[in-house]
Amino acid sequence: MLATLIELLCSTPVATLHALAQWRYGVAGLMALALLRVGIRRRNAMCSAVAAMVLAALVTRPAL
Repeated sequence: MLATLIELLCSTPVATLHALAQWRYGVAGLMALALLRVGIRRRNAMCSAVAAMVLAALVTRPAL
């Protein structure tokens, strides 16, 4: 019971971020988040950097 509760609490921010990215930034945002996750898990700086640049471009797009 406790393990399930802890797992739910840990996955809630991830699910919220996923829903926000899908609603606000579309498929490109979801792909960038997935690439960022892969880059962090595999400790690949190139993947992480590309994903961060795509996310930054998506976030600052309205300011341009």
